[in-house]
Amino acid sequence: MSYRVLGVGVGVFILIVLWICAICLAFAFSKAKRPTSFLGFGCIFLSPFLDNYTTVHTSSFLVSIIFMVIEHWAVSKPAKPLKSY
Repeated sequence: MSYRVLGVGVGVFILIVLWICAICLAFAFSKAKRPTSFLGFGCIFLSPFLDNYTTVHTSSFLVSIIFMVIEHWAVSKPAKPLKSY
């Protein structure tokens, strides 16, 4: 028997929970120190392989990578002032 909520199957809700967890972990790890910060990228990169690979996975994977680049690697860092004697 197939259970449906709001006209969609249980698999859609599993995908939603999976991606929410992956994106939350990516944002949490993005503010960490250097070696640990790459775990966020790993969470996003591995999440499509935890379930069946579909067109939804591809598009959400690309959107997640774009957010990761915007939030983590594209942040400007101010220059440190030079020491004056």
